[in-house]
Amino acid sequence: MNENQTSLIAILVDDEASSRELLFRIVADHCPQVEVKACLPSVKEAVTAIRQYRPHIVFLDIEMPLEDGFALFSYFDEIDFSIIFVTAYDDYAVRAFEFAAVDYLLKPFRIDRLVNAVERVREKNQVKLHAAQVSVLRSYLGQAEEKLALPFESGFKIVNIKEIVRCTADRNYTLLSLDSGEKILVSKTLAKFEALLEQFNFLRVHRSHLINVDKIKGFVKGRAPLLLMSDESEVEVAPGKRESIMNRWNYIR
Repeated sequence: MNENQTSLIAILVDDEASSRELLFRIVADHCPQVEVKACLPSVKEAVTAIRQYRPHIVFLDIEMPLEDGFALFSYFDEIDFSIIFVTAYDDYAVRAFEFAAVDYLLKPFRIDRLVNAVERVREKNQVKLHAAQVSVLRSYLGQAEEKLALPFESGFKIVNIKEIVRCTADRNYTLLSLDSGEKILVSKTLAKFEALLEQFNFLRVHRSHLINVDKIKGFVKGRAPLLLMSDESEVEVAPGKRESIMNRWNYIR
């Protein structure tokens, strides 16, 4: 593959003809740097096209008959192209991709997401996936309400949400503290984690702290109230958050 060429070679893989046609038009209209060489309905045909055209990008549908999109990876010893997944999974499930720094297009396609995903490929900022990572990501989608994919430079790590004790802001990063004592620094803001985890009984108790309510061991009153967490840490509670904490328990006042 010639890394110096200005255009990006791409193929589209989706079993639905209307989806292929729509994606092709969007790419043609909004991504002039992308040259689509083939639009294909199956993984088997995609494998042949990839070996022929050696694309920079494969737009890959996940849910297809015979073989789903993840099966593509089993045909290659090394993946030297970027994947932009195409999916109809609900918005929560696809956050698995987002947190793992893997690009996706959620049907119906959002043009800004497509343009940004292509730009990440052009700037070589997209994580290249390997077979083992794909296997984990694939299983993750079936357990999206229990696990979280945390990105690293070369891939991602899966953690059980119930094992997270607290999340602490560190500028544009977030430090996750787990039951095991392990700490993981992730290049996502605390606000991102709050939006994802609030439905799992997590509560923002301070501008710098998001905690798992199920991991609270006690509460210390005072001018600066503190939560005692299961990992023996003490977490400061902002004055305006005290009532929110009390309302999570059958607290006798």
